[in-house]
Amino acid sequence: MNSSEIKTKLLHYWRFTRNGYDYLATEVGKFNSDVLVSNGKEIIECEVKCSRADLRNDFKKTARSGTLKHSVYKKPSTYYSQWLPNRFYFAVGKELGEYALEMVSGTPYGVIEVSSNPFSNRKRDSYCLIVKKAGIIQPIFRKKLYRQIIMRESSELIRLRIKLGQ
Repeated sequence: MNSSEIKTKLLHYWRFTRNGYDYLATEVGKFNSDVLVSNGKEIIECEVKCSRADLRNDFKKTARSGTLKHSVYKKPSTYYSQWLPNRFYFAVGKELGEYALEMVSGTPYGVIEVSSNPFSNRKRDSYCLIVKKAGIIQPIFRKKLYRQIIMRESSELIRLRIKLGQ
C-alpha cells in the first residue's frame, strides 16, 4: 500500500466514518502535513508512514536537519504554536501497527491502522482503525491553520477539475 492510497482511505474515514469532519486537505500547513482534518472545533493531523525506516526516521529529524516538527510539537514557541494541530496521528498499514505503537510510546501521538482492503467509494466502508487515541498537543483551536485547510481543500478541488478537463 502506498502513501496515496493511505491518504485516500484516511480522507474517506474522516469524512464518512467519523461524522462531522467536513474539512479535509492533504499536503497543507506549515509542516506540509500529509492529511489535516477539522470539524470546526478541533484540527487533527495524520502523518502517513509506509515503512519501518520511514517511521523511525521521522523521530530522528531535528532542527539541525532542517525539520523542526516533532521538537516543535513537544515544546512549541509562540510563533510555531499557531501552526499546531490539536491532535496528531501516525497512519500506517496494519503490518506496521505494533511497531508504530512502540515508537509513539510516551508521546501524546496516536496511531491509526489502515486496511489494505481494496478501495471502494461506498460511504459505509471503513478502512481505518484508531489503535491508540491521540492526546492533546495544542489545546487551542487555531483559526489560521483551519483557514489553510479550507483554502487547500478548494485548491485540490479546482486542480482535480482542471485535470479531468471540466
